[in-house]
Amino acid sequence: MKKVACLWLALLLCGCQVNEADLKSELTNEFHELSDQAPISYTTMNKPLYSYYLPKDVGRLQSNPLSSLFMKDGVRFIMNFNPNEVVIHDYYQASTTYELEEPVENEISDLFYDVTGTFKGSDHRYHKYECQITELEDGSYLLLLDMEYVNFTAVLRAVQIQPLVHSMFIIAKSLQYDSDEVIAQYSLRSSSDSVMSDLDEFNKELPDSGSLSELIEGQSE
Repeated sequence: MKKVACLWLALLLCGCQVNEADLKSELTNEFHELSDQAPISYTTMNKPLYSYYLPKDVGRLQSNPLSSLFMKDGVRFIMNFNPNEVVIHDYYQASTTYELEEPVENEISDLFYDVTGTFKGSDHRYHKYECQITELEDGSYLLLLDMEYVNFTAVLRAVQIQPLVHSMFIIAKSLQYDSDEVIAQYSLRSSSDSVMSDLDEFNKELPDSGSLSELIEGQSE
């Protein structure tokens, strides 16, 4: 882990281009290590439906009941809590199959990396994760990480991917939620209504920007 961190730091400082094959290999090793690491057992950020641990090197810029905007090393990223997944797993006791999607105005050129796996959360249960990294035309990368009950979105440079994924895993694995309260509030709402309500509310609160995609695109400027 220390060798990997040193490599990423050196690349970031010298501005060297990252070899794609090496980057994919390092990411695969990182995901395996993160999946096996024990979750942090306490939380530092509390919301009505859930709580989580926020690493000290991550700042929270803005928040509403279901979404948060964070900053790490100059990279802004969004976390969304998905109450519908809680309802499906805890109330209906079913599993879901889904594709990661996030609308952005910057044209997508190619899927760079895709990985799936499982991790053990603070609830002592195993959950699925899927990460898709897409290379954009300007050389930046769109990172989508779905960790079942929360998902993350960011646009960033290659050398910033591994440190950010590390922080995302720490946050997601520490997640604790009030199952009874989530089910009480969301069991009768459709998935699409819930997601659109969440995004609409978050968009209204964004300063100097009209949409999530505009906010994310600002990362690459």
